[in-house]
Amino acid sequence: MSRTQDRDEAAEDIVLSPRERQCLELLARGYRNEAIARELAISSVTVEKHLANARERLGAATRENAVARAMQAGIIRLEDC
Repeated sequence: MSRTQDRDEAAEDIVLSPRERQCLELLARGYRNEAIARELAISSVTVEKHLANARERLGAATRENAVARAMQAGIIRLEDC
């Protein structure tokens, strides 16, 4: 099986909410929690919760690792960010 097929199958197993994906996309752009909160009109505590949930679903140890894993799985792309 090719790497692309592995990545596609892995992405199918990971389901992020739209808000979790939005928070990760903004994080990938370099936004901090407060800026993400302003952009999405939610509290910074809610941003932290969305990012923590995304980290858990992606099996990532850090926020940065969550962004990398989401990109590898095709959940977010730099072009979208």
